[in-house]
Parts: sequence; C-alpha cells; structure tokens
Amino acid sequence: MTNPVLDRIEQGNFKDLAGSSLYSKIPLTRAFINWNLKQLLPDKIKSIHVKAMHGRTMDLNIETTIPLVPVFDITVELYESLVPPQLELKIRIVDGLGWLARKAVDGFLPEGMDIDGKILTVDLYHFFFKNSKYKSLANKITYVRLGGSKDKLLVEFELQV
Repeated sequence: MTNPVLDRIEQGNFKDLAGSSLYSKIPLTRAFINWNLKQLLPDKIKSIHVKAMHGRTMDLNIETTIPLVPVFDITVELYESLVPPQLELKIRIVDGLGWLARKAVDGFLPEGMDIDGKILTVDLYHFFFKNSKYKSLANKITYVRLGGSKDKLLVEFELQV
C-alpha cells in the first residue's frame, strides 16, 4: 500500500517540509521487539526472544537451527547510542556467550551485522532503510538515543528537513 502524501513529499526530496523538525519518543514493548527480531533473523537462527529488559540491558533466549547447539540464554547491553548518519547499533555481550561461541556465531551473521570480540554491530540502515521506499528519510535523522524503562526500550529520535 502506498501513501500519496508521503510519496509526493519524498519525490520532492522533502522540499515541501523544509525547515521542519520532528522529535519522537517511542516506547517499544518486548512483544514488538520480538516480532521484529523474528522478521530479521538469518537462516541459522530459529528464534531470539527478549525475556526481560532492565534499562539498556536485555536477557535473550536464542534457539538456532544448527545441529547440536542447544537453546541458550545471553545478556546484552546497548553499548552506545546511535550516531547519525551511520545508524549502527553497538551491543555488548555481557554474559552467556564465550569466545569460541562468538567466533562460531560470526560465521552465521547476515549482511549488516558483525561481531568483534564482545561487541555486536547492527547496521540499522541496512535492515530498515536500504531497500525501503523511504530510505531518504534515514539521511534526515539528526539525533537518536536508546534508553530503557522497566519493560520497554525507549527510542528517541529527531528528523530535520
């Protein structure tokens, strides 16, 4: 489904909105995050389920399709806020995935993800904007901050045209 208003705005490279600024703070629930993770999973990962969130820390349950690899839990922390225009999310693996397992996981990561030591980098532009009709919006993002509350991930961002 297309939106004629958004189509016109994008076709004009947002000139009709010049001088505009949009700030948004969006609380994302565990259910919403779990649903999105399922859409982005590479073939070798059967499921990633966010079990709990504590501020910027999340407890994950991961199931793979790799023979002899049991279901396992890990704890991750949102390592740093995003710095536009890169939109790379840095996630520090706190507990539950040793050096050898991280090396094995690296071979199964999809394009747009990389692991270096205990730091997993996720290129959000690649996953959310690269093939999107509205990818030019990514260039308008000037501020992104990730935080947390008891059971939600808070995403704050600003777009400037």
